[in-house]
Amino acid sequence: MSSGNGVGNVFEGYFWKRLWKLPIMPKYKSFIWRVCLDILPSCVALNERGMEVDEVCIWCGREPESTFHVIVECNKVREVWERSRFDFGGRRYFGSVLEWLNVEGEEWGQDQWASSLWDEFGCVEEFAAACNERQQEVRWEKPATPFCKINTDAGTLPNE
Repeated sequence: MSSGNGVGNVFEGYFWKRLWKLPIMPKYKSFIWRVCLDILPSCVALNERGMEVDEVCIWCGREPESTFHVIVECNKVREVWERSRFDFGGRRYFGSVLEWLNVEGEEWGQDQWASSLWDEFGCVEEFAAACNERQQEVRWEKPATPFCKINTDAGTLPNE
């Protein structure tokens, strides 16, 4: 995130101060903060934390679903950025969302920050709806003969 020579820390410090002072709802600030620190529960992040989930992006079905991919690179998300009334084209030339917002966001007015958030959250809402549609209802069914289901439960105390 930072270069280690102090310059990156100065820019990042200014960026964080500017982010927290934006006149937007706290949940949007929190979302940007989580994106910049790459702590969203993307499929790649979940796999790195030991969960076995398919890493392929559920929107495009082609690339691993990292935070950077979902926010910047994914073709479906790119459509959202291109619909914006602002030019967000430079986002593709950065290695992280933090770097992009730190450099490009410096020149943005509050209306552009708000627009980028509005567009991105609209995209996230569409994504959540798509996820809900893809979930299948799983119901228990009685096993076929000759099998049977037996429920058990047990509790133990330590050293016994």
